[in-house]
Amino acid sequence: MAARAQDIGIWYAILKGVTKISVVVNGFVIAFVSEFVPRLYYTLGEHNDSLEGFVNHTLSCFAVDDFPESERPSGAAAVEFPLRINSCGFNLSTYRFRGYYERPKITILNTTLPNPNAYKFSTAYWHILAAKLFFVVAFLHIVFGMTAILAWIIPDVPKEVDNQVKRENFLAREALRSADQQDSVSPVPRENSRGQDEML
Repeated sequence: MAARAQDIGIWYAILKGVTKISVVVNGFVIAFVSEFVPRLYYTLGEHNDSLEGFVNHTLSCFAVDDFPESERPSGAAAVEFPLRINSCGFNLSTYRFRGYYERPKITILNTTLPNPNAYKFSTAYWHILAAKLFFVVAFLHIVFGMTAILAWIIPDVPKEVDNQVKRENFLAREALRSADQQDSVSPVPRENSRGQDEML
């Protein structure tokens, strides 16, 4: 037979856990999937509140000469890799790819030299990764903090109902206490001594 339940039982804990997991997942999605953190890093850290040149900043350089001989474009395919002097800053056929990696060449006093850290993660990559992790931590603290504040401001049970429940519990305890006192004060019935004498 169906009976009225006072609350949703274990489902409250399940929904609370799912909510916390969704907040964590959303924080990582915003930090690592969207361009929010790299844009913020670029505008605040490098270019004075401007996104001019942001796309070029997100692309790394690859020198066509660094292709293995068997994979290097030749003939008609080589036309797709024209000489781009202003693209990466050195006089080699290059193309750009997405990511924050060190340049294959470095220019010192108008001399182009091989970069010993070529194609390794650049300093900007580590800065942005740290900024993303910091954003996740800050996002979680802000969301959970706001949730705790709102839960404190807006209680689950209205104040009037809470006071009424407390009053009913108090009255129930008083009724039990008075009933216990009456039981302890009332005399114990004594056996009839005449009846016992008659039996003797």
